[in-house]
Amino acid sequence: MAIENIVTSISLDVYDYDRTPTTIKTIALDNQTRYVQARLYWEDTVYQPPLGATVELIALRPDEVGASSTGSVVVVDGSDSENLIYGVQAEMNQTMLAVQGTILFQFKMTFGNQILRTEIFKSENGRALDGDINEWADTYQGYNLDEIVQKIDAIGLGGITIEGNVLKITSISQAASDYHTYVDTKLAELRADLGRKVTTTDTRIDIITRGGAS
Repeated sequence: MAIENIVTSISLDVYDYDRTPTTIKTIALDNQTRYVQARLYWEDTVYQPPLGATVELIALRPDEVGASSTGSVVVVDGSDSENLIYGVQAEMNQTMLAVQGTILFQFKMTFGNQILRTEIFKSENGRALDGDINEWADTYQGYNLDEIVQKIDAIGLGGITIEGNVLKITSISQAASDYHTYVDTKLAELRADLGRKVTTTDTRIDIITRGGAS
């Protein structure tokens, strides 16, 4: 199931451009989820855009960078086909919402050589935390990976490695097996180098000298 789109409905005038701008709210870096739909007026009279008009939404970000998206003429009111009221709608896309702060918006309609713009409205664009983070903590289920490595090494539970974002922990049994293999190899080397009998118990290693004393 997809995320439900957030469609904000406003009224815009194509004549009174100097009214107090309508203010809406958005959040930085959202994408394909936030749309604005405008019912158009010419002063106090409903203004119907032509159905074949090309619609653009123009944005001026807080960093003075411009962005745009393609919109469309849509039905904004009316219960039957003979009394429909049309307006305009477009997405406030991720490029427009990239920077936190106040964003200015304006619809632009083109029909042949004719161009008509609405009054400006604005959005108070909220902060996206993941867009402001420069470095992510290396954690595994809330624990610092470096600390996990130190603790496991200290108590001898097994081996641990970090490959990218993957935490790999060698089981206790595997670690013990690897350790015994290592000890057996070293004992064989001792026997070869010293020419002496080498025996082991659970707690010690005995090296028998030629005279019989250990």
